[in-house]
Amino acid sequence: MRHLLRSPLLILVVFVVVTAAQKPTDPTQLHLDKSHHEEARVGTNVTLWCNFTTKSAAQLGPLTVHWTKDGHTVFFLNKTYTYPNNTSISEAKLQKGDASLSLSNISREDAGIYTCSIQHGTNRGSQNVTLRILGDGDPMGQKGDGPSTKHRTLKIGMVTGVLVGAWCVAFLIFFCYKP
Repeated sequence: MRHLLRSPLLILVVFVVVTAAQKPTDPTQLHLDKSHHEEARVGTNVTLWCNFTTKSAAQLGPLTVHWTKDGHTVFFLNKTYTYPNNTSISEAKLQKGDASLSLSNISREDAGIYTCSIQHGTNRGSQNVTLRILGDGDPMGQKGDGPSTKHRTLKIGMVTGVLVGAWCVAFLIFFCYKP
């Protein structure tokens, strides 16, 4: 068993598995969800999701939310100013880390790349949401990254993690078991 613990390969494998399983613990960082795609039909309402987490509760004083579409401001909020005046994001949702933007009665002109930028104190983060508008001849789920492929990356990551873990267990059993 001692010779097994001295093996540089085993130490490297254990280090990689343990490191990959840990989440970032830096309390000063601001974490946003990954960029994603949304699809909607002309004339419907759509919510562009933007969720963030911080170690400390998101107090509205140091929090700034800035939504842009193709580089132009769509929504801006900080302690003293909101643009446009007829748009709002719920304070209760912001406290829970939800800065999602709701668009109503969308048209083809609403398609594009939206960027949600969050600043909390000195920490900043952003994510992109690509909005694709569907017409009559383009049913949902046939093109793009719609609901059917939304979690493909997560599933691939989980399967890879299970396979690496199983390989490590098989490796340990093979070298540690002595009949």
